[in-house]
Amino acid sequence: MDAGSGVEPSPPREEMTPRRKANNVWNEFISEAYQTGERYEKQYGIPARKKLVTVGSAYPFTTALGVVFLALALFPILIFLGFSAFILTTFLSTALIFAIILAGTIVVGAGTLLLGVMSMTFGFSLFLTVSGFMAFIAYRLYFHLREPDGRGLGAWKAETMMRFGLVDVAGMRGALASSGSRPTLPNGKPVQ
Repeated sequence: MDAGSGVEPSPPREEMTPRRKANNVWNEFISEAYQTGERYEKQYGIPARKKLVTVGSAYPFTTALGVVFLALALFPILIFLGFSAFILTTFLSTALIFAIILAGTIVVGAGTLLLGVMSMTFGFSLFLTVSGFMAFIAYRLYFHLREPDGRGLGAWKAETMMRFGLVDVAGMRGALASSGSRPTLPNGKPVQ
């Protein structure tokens, strides 16, 4: 803006630093705490004092006894509450740490047991799978050697290689369909 317009430029805004922000938050907290204290004083403190004065006027000995007892008992009560809170938090944290360690130990032990069971299961399944394959291969060998439709040891070898994926399946099917040609491996060489 120019100087002749009559409008003065606003002063530059101060940048809020983290310290100023913290001071503002702290000042707001103190202000809120003070206002809350004032409200409690008006709602509870003043009426309680008036009631204490009224009761104290009617029953001075009982009121004095109660005030002295409260003054003397306040310190032990606060110590008891603090000690109880300390014991509670100590026991809870100790129990939590112990529970985490115990649970971890149990999980590791169960994992070790699971690993052993899975290893045994894998070994048993491998044994059953290989046994099944071998029984099937033996049955097919018997078929090729003893049955009238069997084509001999070469056909059994070609069929076995095809079933294990060692030869070209399409070429093998063609070779098995026609008895004149020889089956080939995936690299093009004939099966021996």
